[in-house]
Parts: sequence; structure tokens; C-alpha cells
Amino acid sequence: MDTSGSMSYRGAGKTSKLDYASTLAASLSYLMLRQQDSVGLVTFADGVRRIIRPKTGMPHLKVICNELEMTKPENTTSIGESLDAVGQIMRKRGVFIIFSDLMDNAELVISKLRQLKKRRHEIVLYHVLDRDEISFPFDDTTVFKDLEDKSEIITDAFTLKHEYLRRIRHMVNTYKSALRKSGIDYLLADTSISPEINLRSFFTRRQSYNLWGDR
Repeated sequence: MDTSGSMSYRGAGKTSKLDYASTLAASLSYLMLRQQDSVGLVTFADGVRRIIRPKTGMPHLKVICNELEMTKPENTTSIGESLDAVGQIMRKRGVFIIFSDLMDNAELVISKLRQLKKRRHEIVLYHVLDRDEISFPFDDTTVFKDLEDKSEIITDAFTLKHEYLRRIRHMVNTYKSALRKSGIDYLLADTSISPEINLRSFFTRRQSYNLWGDR
């Protein structure tokens, strides 16, 4: 779970990216624990912040939900470094479900995800973005604040719109194409869409699998 500062963003809706991702994570944890699978949680930002070791049993759901509820978004993002650390810790083959807005170097992140895949882990990536980040509904002079380093710029949003939308589409397509070619499930999670729909997409995409096992 990416808990960096950029995950605190919330647009016109009431739900931040971190809150939305936490809802998805808690829901999947519940479903997996009901199947008597073991579930753990790793939070990260500029490095690993907290590790809850995998356990079975419904009482463990409360531990995971409490951690998700208490976690506050802060610091910069270093997804690649964090994935490296998690891979070293979690050596037993398993399923990694990653929630992040992927505000980091795409080439590095893709490389680290491929390394995890080579260790025979199943990987599902939820790319969590706010509707504002996808559609850029800004037209006037606007103050943009970096939620990680706190810097600000004031600019005419309309002049940036075309280039911004080109870049966000390029980022999404880069991740989607590269990861799917590597056998990694990529799911774009728009926070304006009901979490239930994104959960349904998860199960639809993985229906050809024994859910947490082999093809």
C-alpha cells in the first residue's frame, strides 16, 4: 500500500486516493481471510513503513483494518526501492496486490515488478488515480501544490491541459502494456467509480485462475 503524500489527494469527491485504496484492500482482505488464506499488509512511501506479517483467521482482519485506518499519507515516493525491500522480506511464493498512484519513475517500477514476477509471485497492480488526475478539469489560473515536497506553482491551467492529458495517457498506457506483457494484472482504479465495480473487475480479470494459485 502506497502511503506517500500524493495519495492524500482528493478532488471534487470526498474520498482520497489512500482512503479509496484502503477500502479495496480491506475488502479483499476480508474475502481472502474467509477463504482461509493468510493475509498481510506492507505500507510504504520513501521506503517500507510498516509490515504486518501474513496470518489466517478473521480476527486478523481487525489488525489490518486498524493499520489502514491509522496510516496517514506522508513523505515522497520510492516505489521501486520499497518493492525491492518487500521482495527480500516476503520470500515465500504468494500474491502481491499493490495499491499506488505510481508517481515515480515508470521504468524502475516496471523493472522491480518484473523481478517479483520472476520469483513466481502473482502480482496485481491497482493504479489508483483521482478523476481530476485523469480528466484535468482545470481551465483558469490555478495553484498546483506538490503533496510530497509541498512546492507550489501558479499557472494558467488551460495552457497545460493538452500536454498534461497526453502525458497521463502515456503513463497509463506504458504501465498497462508493459505489465500485461509480463503477466502482471494492471487495473486502473478511478476513485470516482464505486469500489464495488473495481473489485468486480479484479475477479473478472482473474476468473481463469485458481484465485490465489496457478493458471
